[in-house]
Amino acid sequence: MKSRAILVLGPALLLAVPAAAGCSGGTAEPPADSGGAGATGAAAAGSSSGAAVGAGGTGGATFAGSAGASSGGGAAGGAAGASAAGTGPSGGAGGAVAAGGAAGAGAGAGGESAGAGLSTTPGRMMWTAVRHHSGTTPNGRTNGPTQGPEQALVVHNGGAAALTLSLSLTGPGASRFRITSPSGALQLEPGADAEVRLALTTSSDELGAPPAQDDGATALSAALELSAGGKTLSIPSYALVLTYVELEPTFGQILRAFPEYTTKLPSWLPDDANPNPPQLPGVVAGTDEVSAPAFERMDPQKPVVMRALARFSPPGLVPFGWYDPASPGARTTVATLAELKDAQTNDKSRMLEPPLASGSTTFTPSADRFGIWMTPAGVGLLASEDASCFDGKHRVRTWSVRDAQGVVRPGTFLIGGEEAANGDYQDYVFLLENVRPAP
Repeated sequence: MKSRAILVLGPALLLAVPAAAGCSGGTAEPPADSGGAGATGAAAAGSSSGAAVGAGGTGGATFAGSAGASSGGGAAGGAAGASAAGTGPSGGAGGAVAAGGAAGAGAGAGGESAGAGLSTTPGRMMWTAVRHHSGTTPNGRTNGPTQGPEQALVVHNGGAAALTLSLSLTGPGASRFRITSPSGALQLEPGADAEVRLALTTSSDELGAPPAQDDGATALSAALELSAGGKTLSIPSYALVLTYVELEPTFGQILRAFPEYTTKLPSWLPDDANPNPPQLPGVVAGTDEVSAPAFERMDPQKPVVMRALARFSPPGLVPFGWYDPASPGARTTVATLAELKDAQTNDKSRMLEPPLASGSTTFTPSADRFGIWMTPAGVGLLASEDASCFDGKHRVRTWSVRDAQGVVRPGTFLIGGEEAANGDYQDYVFLLENVRPAP
């Protein structure tokens, strides 16, 4: 379902999201590279071996009065973003703006207006792109396209009166985005829809010096504000601009795109795009990682949700799904990550919210106990049970997910899959819902 941001006539819910620690990411290709000029913000203290980071959901509609609230910060810095209450089938309640001005949450998927008002589809805008360098490209690296990507959203007037909407961009990364249409105010009759288009600059000359290798991508956050009659609807944008096609963001930069949730990662993971922990260690103590070779449904009357939040891996179709631990060779495919021509995302293989070629984000396992798996082409099986992985190593990690206040969200887990040896665990990132580790 597409997400929607909704402007409702009512009080806003204030959410403060803890600051996200940057994360790491790499694949079997050249070492994951340069990183984030993104939002800063301190990580929650946790324990000496863990670092708290924001994770993902499909959050609610961002709402502001005449003062606006598009660049709220987290607990570690900045004013909290204001959010209306919309929810989605797999997202948490209301949205927020990520710590240190990272990304605001989008509208809940499939959310509907609580009354007459303004809404957009989608309710947030996610971007992944590659810098275009005017100079010489180093050997083994691929330059980005000359033009940055462009996206459209549809604005709907669900009210009874015509609206004259002013459009503006706010937030720390606003100068890196531009409104390409309309060129002025937007006139919207009752019940009517209109398209608004935004573009992202990827010129390295305009973005400034790229981050150092292993620091991730250049992270940018901004918000498109639609204002009328003293009310403002804020649609967050969050972009990860890779330094070259082969290079990747950190795990923390990925999770900042989804600020509704937090988790505590091992200290070597959040801020390094190429961490190389010794021998892919097992479950790390002092973090939110749990031992989960198999799962069971928390509510047996509801399906399991397995939603891809990010993928930073070589291109190719990647099926994923569930299996009965008693018969690990008989795997059930839930969906397949797509391979589609796109120079900005290496054919949809390096991006936030990667598309599916087939399947869905929910499944109902026939086994009481089940594991999860994914099979990258040319690599082999990655599975929740180490013994089922192609080399028997700990290639799939499972972390408990917390809400913005640090309270564990029952039945919700973050999954990180590692297909190479550098231990970034962002080759495949999923949100798993309505499950718990099976005994």
